[in-house]
Amino acid sequence: MSDLVGDSMEQLIQERVRKLRENTDFALALFEDLVGYAIVAADFDGNVIAYNEGACQVFGYTTDEVIGKQNIEVFFPKELIEEGRLQILIGDLLGKERFTYEGESIRKNGTRFPAQFLLTLAKDKNDRVIGLIEIVQDLTERKRIEEIEALRRSEEHFRSLIENASDLITVLNAQGIMQYQSPSVERILGYKPEELIGRNGFEFVHPDDIPKIQAAFIELLQNPNASPSIEIRFRHKNGSWRVLETKSKNLVNEHGSLQIVVNSRDITERKQAEEEYAQLLLREQIARAKAEEAVDMVRRLQAITDTALAHLSLKDLLPKLLNRLKELLDADTIVILLVAEDEQHLVVKASIGLEGEVAEGLQIPIGQGIAGRIAVDRETLIVNDLATEEVESLVLRAKGIRSIVGVPLMVEGRVIGVVHAGAFRPYRFTDRDALLLQLVADRIGLAIEHARLYEEEQAARIEAEAAQQRLAFLAHASSVLSASLDYQTRLDTVADLVVPYLADWCFVGLIGENGLLHRIAVAHADPSKADLARNLEQAMMLSPDTLHSIFKVLQTGHPEIYPEISDSFLLTMTHDPEHLKLLRQLNPRSYLCVPLQVQGRPLGAITFLSVESGRRYNSADLALAEDFANRVAAPIENARLYQEAQEADRRKDEFLAILGHELRNPLAPVRNALEIMRLRSGNDPTLKRAMDIVERQIQHMTRLVDDLLDISRIIRGKVQLKKEPLDLNTIITRAIETSQPFIENRQHGLLVSLPQEPLWVEGDPARLEQILVNLLNNAAKYTEPGGRIWLTCTQEGEEAVIRIRDTGIGIPPEMLLRIFDLFTQASQSLDRSQGGLGIGLTLVRSLVQMHGGSVSAFSEGLGRGSEFVVRLPVLSETGSRTLNPDSVDPKPKILDSKRRVLVVDDNVDAATTLSELIKLWGHEVYTAYDGPSAVEAALTYLPDIVLLDIGLPGMDGYEVARQLRQEPRLSKTLLIALTGYGQEKDQQYSQEVGFDQHFTKPVDIPTLQRILGSQRRE
Repeated sequence: MSDLVGDSMEQLIQERVRKLRENTDFALALFEDLVGYAIVAADFDGNVIAYNEGACQVFGYTTDEVIGKQNIEVFFPKELIEEGRLQILIGDLLGKERFTYEGESIRKNGTRFPAQFLLTLAKDKNDRVIGLIEIVQDLTERKRIEEIEALRRSEEHFRSLIENASDLITVLNAQGIMQYQSPSVERILGYKPEELIGRNGFEFVHPDDIPKIQAAFIELLQNPNASPSIEIRFRHKNGSWRVLETKSKNLVNEHGSLQIVVNSRDITERKQAEEEYAQLLLREQIARAKAEEAVDMVRRLQAITDTALAHLSLKDLLPKLLNRLKELLDADTIVILLVAEDEQHLVVKASIGLEGEVAEGLQIPIGQGIAGRIAVDRETLIVNDLATEEVESLVLRAKGIRSIVGVPLMVEGRVIGVVHAGAFRPYRFTDRDALLLQLVADRIGLAIEHARLYEEEQAARIEAEAAQQRLAFLAHASSVLSASLDYQTRLDTVADLVVPYLADWCFVGLIGENGLLHRIAVAHADPSKADLARNLEQAMMLSPDTLHSIFKVLQTGHPEIYPEISDSFLLTMTHDPEHLKLLRQLNPRSYLCVPLQVQGRPLGAITFLSVESGRRYNSADLALAEDFANRVAAPIENARLYQEAQEADRRKDEFLAILGHELRNPLAPVRNALEIMRLRSGNDPTLKRAMDIVERQIQHMTRLVDDLLDISRIIRGKVQLKKEPLDLNTIITRAIETSQPFIENRQHGLLVSLPQEPLWVEGDPARLEQILVNLLNNAAKYTEPGGRIWLTCTQEGEEAVIRIRDTGIGIPPEMLLRIFDLFTQASQSLDRSQGGLGIGLTLVRSLVQMHGGSVSAFSEGLGRGSEFVVRLPVLSETGSRTLNPDSVDPKPKILDSKRRVLVVDDNVDAATTLSELIKLWGHEVYTAYDGPSAVEAALTYLPDIVLLDIGLPGMDGYEVARQLRQEPRLSKTLLIALTGYGQEKDQQYSQEVGFDQHFTKPVDIPTLQRILGSQRRE
């Protein structure tokens, strides 16, 4: 530190400190002269008493910022203050008077810089210590010059080392271009450095080693700290290859560019020595191995012989032989093929080393391919490279086999098969390999033949047992299928019958009119595979344009059987990758598909798959499957026809229900409006006649709708009679009252003759009245105006006999036999002036038969009138005593008080006219047009009676009824369904949800009046 401040300089500073105590201005001026040094003086209280221009330049503070301020600590290194060393240093100065050191200081802006420090004591003229002086010299520039000089010396040293190194030093850029070569390159590789600089290093590297260099480059680029080591072959200038051991490192040059430094050492001679030593060891090992091999070969041949004699079953024998042969020949693959029953093909019976595709059951024509040629030539065949020699072996090439040796399997001079071994690389099988294989073949040929004879004996016994099982299976199938007429149930039953007796999976597919498989049943013994079954069911919905085997069976009418299934066969069964994935997941082993036919017409097909069981389908399985299909085809077709009939019946019911609803709805406002006009019309005879005409037509339309719906329900047996003992005279009287307006309108004369005493029968009063009204209306309709009608009722033995005769148009003889058939009418003229749908008489016959009676028709021909005779069983005297008179003609209790009535109907005309009619009857009415409004109005209005339509928007009438029945305040309110839906199921559902009564539109006006006047709900 002596170069910082000399003794004379220190004395000068001390003198100026003394002057500072005597004359401040003069001392400060003296400090300013000392430029190049930062000088700071302070008293022992820490107040700065001197601060020169050099200090301003070094520390960055101005004189005003420090003079007189107690902040001397800012001029010392921070670590001195934090560690408490500054106080210790000042204490030491009192004894030493000066202290020097080199370290870092800090400027006002926070930057650090290297500096030399001198600390000394300030004294007055009497040589008393009055403070502290710090002298600082900034070393930043000097340090920089020293570093540059050190780097220059280091580079010269490094270059000297490289120039004289024995190893090869190479510098490449990121693209592999050589930018530097050490002089040793000429000694190692024969090139002068300038011959390589600027050229790409890859062009001198052996092609097989380029991937190693590329991997090293990538590692260096990805990891700056990497240092990969590899061995490469580099081309010498004379064309030979030298082996270099290299180690690479990243380097960034002075321009910031990435460079790669490679240190290479020539290890060619060492590698050659190592290889020669390895060859020597190998020859010694081969000599020992040959001796051991001779002993081992005898042992292996004996093991093969023992294996062949130890197994009587081919299934057990062949896998064992495969493993023994593979070990013996050191081969990648072994395949055993046996001559098929047709003696025209070789069948793969076992293989090892081939993944899946050359599966058991693959057939190869004798004479084709390698195995086929061996079978024909009866000689050993060796092919060292299938890719270069002209041989027909597409299957083996496809599996990657390059070399093969094969021999025939012979028994008593007869070829029974072929065995061949293969390698996945070009490999030279020797005559020794062929001899070994032939020695083995001689042994296993006899073992295979022996096992085959044993299996044939076993198969004959098993076949006899299987025949009994098949007969029992077919008998059971016929019995089970007769248990249900449901279409899908029968399909599922068919599939379930097959599993697991004949298949692990069974698919039953039926063809629709569009040619698609529109109905599928899938069965598997394991319930856990239900999801897979559903997926397969969807995947089986195929169209005929696929190559699927099912459609081939349907088109030809012939079954298909594949004892062994390959992946190529699965491809023909798929129509998209997802389907193929499902089939591969299923992993079928054997396949059988037979057609379902009825009288030569294809219905579909049944597919049998063997999976888990490993079953291989054969001709016996095919015969059983065809027999099974023949037995189940007719029941399936019958179930289909039955389902179609049921579906047609259901659609007809739906149509009739909608038809009845749509026809009844417009009749309701018409009848309401007619009744309003009656109440307001006065005594105008013309208007009265017009209204009578309208009423008759409304009644006619209502009867037509009722008859149409009744005949449908009766034919299907869905009408339940509400039978009770009743007087037939009462029913006849009611029927006459109902038909009287129509008869009078036709100006007919009606003559009635009834018994003087009651004539008791058991029946449904409404339905018996309907029978008689239909016959009376029929007589009036088919009789010219002004005609005559006779109605008589008598008892003949145990029957009540009702005769209705007219002077009408009569019935032709050919019509008498079918007059009661549906949609049959005596007159078929184009104008159909008589009207009607031709269902009335059918309805009459059905209802009479439901009462245990009969009806017949008589006529002497056209223009000579008709007679219909109804016969009903009469009740005994004992039975008649059970009659409840009130049940025949119940009379509701009529109240005269005004009712609050809520009318709900989305048909505005119906709701409006009904509301106006009820008001004219003297009741209070509120109207709503949808479900939510009806609920809100009922809760506010609290009606006595609600006349509620069913088909409402927003909320149907059933839901409205449910909500109203949950309201305690409406517990006494009568809920009346007033709707166009009148089937029994509609009426039953109305009762379930809380309706008190159910009426179809148009409601009978007198009935409605009685309801509005009746008491409230109990």
